[in-house]
Amino acid sequence: MFDHPKFAEIVLSVCEFTFEEMLFYEVMMSDDQNYVSSKEEIILSINVESPINHRLCLVMPKTMIFEMADMLYAGSMEISDDILIDFVAELLNTFTGRIVSELFPDEKNTFLSIPKHEEKIPFDMSKCRLLALEVEGEKLYFIAE
Repeated sequence: MFDHPKFAEIVLSVCEFTFEEMLFYEVMMSDDQNYVSSKEEIILSINVESPINHRLCLVMPKTMIFEMADMLYAGSMEISDDILIDFVAELLNTFTGRIVSELFPDEKNTFLSIPKHEEKIPFDMSKCRLLALEVEGEKLYFIAE
């Protein structure tokens, strides 16, 4: 999947559509494609079990997630770490479903696992494809195994 020639273009397009529709945020490919770990980030992974077998990971800074969740909930609730994790899980599920649909438009059966919260990147980065995107001046990362 991540070696597909249009993988980066599709990931960017899916993120642009989602963030612009949901929050009116501009998304662009980052000039710096290196991952820099932070203690203030949330990491979730999801398995794509059909039509292919791959795993995707989404890494987002807590400040970005908090701002997005606060905008969506219009300050109507206290936003805990659990809510931030759930928010990223929903984003990852949405992104992954759309990415798989774009990569395999004729495939009718797509099976995804439930997103899993991770303490660190759950796989060997040297064997993965990393895409760094910028959203409102902050970086988020898609990592495909």
